Amino acid sequence: MKRKLSFKVYLTVLLLLVSFGVRASTVVGSITLEQIEYSLYDDYTAVVSDGKSSVGDIVIPESVEYEGATYSVIMIGISAFRECRSLTSVNLPNGVTTIGSSAFLNCSSLTSVNLPNSVTTIREYAFSKCSSLTSLIIPNSVTMISQYALKELREVHLLGKNPPVCYNNSFMYGCIFYIPINSESAYRKDYVWQTLFAESRVEERYFEDGSWGTYVSVTHNGDGDIYLNDVAVAQRDTLKRGTKITFKFLSDESKGAYIGEALLNNKDIAAKLYNNTYTIAALDDDLDLKVTFKKPFYDVTVVYDKEMGDVTINGQDTDRISIPEDYDGVINFQALPKEGYYVDSILIDGENVSFEENSYRYNRTPDEDNDVVCKVVFKKYLNVSADYDKVLGVVKINNEESNPYYARIGEEVLFSILPNTGCETRQVLLNDVDITDELENYLFYTCTAKEDMVLKVTFVDPIPGNYFTVSSVYDKTKGTVKINNEELASCTVKSGTQVNFSILPEAGYEVQQVLLNDADITADVKNNSYTCTATKDLALEVVFVASVPDTYYQVSAVYDETLGTVRINNEAVTSCTIKSGTTVSFAILPNDGNKISKVLLNDADITSDVKNNTYTCTATENLAFEVVFVASVPETYYQVSAVYDETLGTVRINNEAVSSCTVKSGTTVSFTILPGADNKISNVLLNDADITADLEDNAFYTCTATRDLVLNVTFENANFLSVNNIGKVKVSSSGSKVVVEGLTDGETVLVTNLIGQITYRGTALEIPMNRGWYLVKVRNEVTKVWIE
Repeated sequence: MKRKLSFKVYLTVLLLLVSFGVRASTVVGSITLEQIEYSLYDDYTAVVSDGKSSVGDIVIPESVEYEGATYSVIMIGISAFRECRSLTSVNLPNGVTTIGSSAFLNCSSLTSVNLPNSVTTIREYAFSKCSSLTSLIIPNSVTMISQYALKELREVHLLGKNPPVCYNNSFMYGCIFYIPINSESAYRKDYVWQTLFAESRVEERYFEDGSWGTYVSVTHNGDGDIYLNDVAVAQRDTLKRGTKITFKFLSDESKGAYIGEALLNNKDIAAKLYNNTYTIAALDDDLDLKVTFKKPFYDVTVVYDKEMGDVTINGQDTDRISIPEDYDGVINFQALPKEGYYVDSILIDGENVSFEENSYRYNRTPDEDNDVVCKVVFKKYLNVSADYDKVLGVVKINNEESNPYYARIGEEVLFSILPNTGCETRQVLLNDVDITDELENYLFYTCTAKEDMVLKVTFVDPIPGNYFTVSSVYDKTKGTVKINNEELASCTVKSGTQVNFSILPEAGYEVQQVLLNDADITADVKNNSYTCTATKDLALEVVFVASVPDTYYQVSAVYDETLGTVRINNEAVTSCTIKSGTTVSFAILPNDGNKISKVLLNDADITSDVKNNTYTCTATENLAFEVVFVASVPETYYQVSAVYDETLGTVRINNEAVSSCTVKSGTTVSFTILPGADNKISNVLLNDADITADLEDNAFYTCTATRDLVLNVTFENANFLSVNNIGKVKVSSSGSKVVVEGLTDGETVLVTNLIGQITYRGTALEIPMNRGWYLVKVRNEVTKVWIE
């Protein structure tokens, strides 16, 4: 043992104070034990300051003795073991809180470090370039990990559920983080940890007591269930190492399923099952269980949109067939798109397959043990059309004169624009966008089909006056107009040409009006046809309207005939048929001793809408009228009375000057209490309960009659107060003022409202106030005054 104080020790202390926040304490000496130097402080703490000569495995003690005193080891100092290449393992004692900067930098042979649950801070480069140290357990006491502190680690074991403060470069990208169970979300809320986890593997492994969690993963093909310790297992559970576990295999008997294969960590255990169970006495490693349930028959299913087409299986128009488990052959799926649709893709068990002529042949072999799901995706053709004057030229779509042309989404479309001899192309619009200048050689235009397209081409004849434009305007959802037997919105015809308009309403519609160049020719249309000669431009406008047939509805009434009657339009019938728009009246007639409890119309409660036992509505749909009758309950009446001294005031019941009356149960009863001149209300009891404080404006009270009511009111004189037997003071009201008489000059008057708010304090004897009750205090006596 040696004792030395040096500049190096003081420099170390200074750096510790500046860099790590160690409290300002004074070095009193140093001591070297087993080639490790400790700096000693006057607060009886010790810092490991130099261990670069250490060899092999070392254990740092919790404390060191020096000159009869004990010093607790609390820190591994800056560069204490830096480049100590002979150091292989370090066991730090409980009590160490900080691993200093570069403390174990470049300790290339270091393979193991034990951090106690007292360490809170790991400073920058603390374990940097420790190439043999690939794994480290970080206790939950650690709250700070500085830059490059653990840069070489391949595995980081974090025992704390709350993430410590760290930096993007504190760890190696791509390392594995083992963290406590149910803590990943807390870590990912921190941006730095979120960034680290994005580049690394993260596993929730540790339980709250720090014990290691073992993964148990289970997958199966769905024709049964797997239970782990009598609980249906999800894809993965985490259990403590050493736990006894039992797998229970339950095949789906309704499908005739049985256990075909059970691979536990790639070893088949199917033959080792006892009563369809398998037990492991003590779990010591991760388990991956893959189970294949087999069944004598498998389902072949097709999925598709039936609004767009149909799919057959082996020629059968069905959505599902069954095949035996040893089926060896072809399953043929044939897609049949409806008009206007095409087959976009066919997927077998989620994977796209190539198909020909809307058909796919699936080769099934006996070793396959799964259901088959074929999904067919239909899509709607895009409508590509050309609008032009056929007299002056031709427009071809993909070299075809078909109009419209049906294109698949993404298909290349070529428009060929070919004016007749002597004519020329004036303008070309694609979906109302002018593309004339984009034509190739003024004849061709190519684009990709992404939506319905209309190409409008304007051909012109250089010789004016030879041709006229013929057009038609109408609602295409209600009918069609053909020009010379062609479904065109407009065309050009030569002067003198006969033009025939065929007017064809859709089912349920009819022609209401026909205008030609704004002249009404409806009466001239015969058999939905009109013919004329082109001597000028012709504009035909057709108005279609819906043909409305008479509609009838069923009206019915349901009720208990022993309790009452319902008449429909004054007829004693339980049902009838009426024309749409007819007014329907229901008369509801309860028998003696009964009344209406509820009325439903098409299951909607309309009881409150029934007036004088009658309900009326208009028939716009079938009407189901249901009435519930119940026995009438006799009305209950209660006695209401008021007791008071009529010489001192009055009480009115429901604004009537009566001392008692009878009211129906549920009736609202209002009492108005009016004290006489120079009197006030002293006390009010309702059925012996004091309600004085509940009076509204100190004069009104309202309640509902649910029993007999007796209101007892006590009036008292309000104007005179005897004050300590010294004369008399009179307090009264005059109009909107409080008047005080009998006080000597300078005596104070205090006025408050009934909730204690002061409205006046002073020596005035006439005090203006708003309407209401007030308390007036003079000579420590109080009285109540009403102001109108």
